[in-house]
Amino acid sequence: MANVIDGVENNELAGWSDGKRAIIVSVPRQPGANVIEVADRVKALLPRLQTALPQGVDVTVVSDRTETCALRSTTCSSRWP
Repeated sequence: MANVIDGVENNELAGWSDGKRAIIVSVPRQPGANVIEVADRVKALLPRLQTALPQGVDVTVVSDRTETCALRSTTCSSRWP
């Protein structure tokens, strides 16, 4: 006999944002990728993701390191191959 439990694999791991449980999705930088273009394309897809989720589930950008003025400037962008 076995005990079967319907639940997550590890209930000790959780994401939190603004004091609430959250699913954290991180998009890591890939070598040679244009990080600003990738960030903009991901953000453009978020409304489509929001419509696919149940009511009451919100899609929010918690952190976007490409939003700093220095990274979006031509000078700084040229340093990120």
